[in-house]
Amino acid sequence: MKSRSLEKYEAWKRYLLLRQKAYKLCMDEFHDVFGEHLMLDALSESNVRDEVARWGSGLDWLGLLSKTNNIKRPRNFDLGIFYVSEGRESARLVGAAQGRVSKGHKSLSHVRIDFLAGKPKDNPFQGYITDIAVQCAAHYASLIDKKRVLLTNPNKNVHTFQHFMDVFEGRYQESDRNFPYDYFYLNLEG
Repeated sequence: MKSRSLEKYEAWKRYLLLRQKAYKLCMDEFHDVFGEHLMLDALSESNVRDEVARWGSGLDWLGLLSKTNNIKRPRNFDLGIFYVSEGRESARLVGAAQGRVSKGHKSLSHVRIDFLAGKPKDNPFQGYITDIAVQCAAHYASLIDKKRVLLTNPNKNVHTFQHFMDVFEGRYQESDRNFPYDYFYLNLEG
């Protein structure tokens, strides 16, 4: 019988490989737009603490580290969006996403993005952070047999909200007793 820690490590390794595959698929998808300047990878504690938490997104990114990181919950979704000017060593974090995976296997199963932010200044991917994060989450969802991508608790700023409406083709749902968050969604089937 396997130990619980070995099972957890194997699950962590499996989902890490699936997220890395989703990052690669998404980079390939955006290659025509950004070439070799786009790099996607996992968020690290230092990325979040030293950079993302200081972008002024209004989200509790530091609290997020203790609650939903993928070390504790291997299936969770996280994404660091990096701009590469002259090789991997020059990579600068310019976007971040963090979320969870639903436990169900039904038609409403999903990967959800709970936190999404872009570097507010000097961001060469300005206007593309949401698109990149949603496409990467969609690739990950497909790899783990989930049917939808959600963006929960969207910013209600008129300009930002309209941007989300465009990305999600107007698919928006207000909270109800079954799901306590407003959210945008993208169906991956039919």
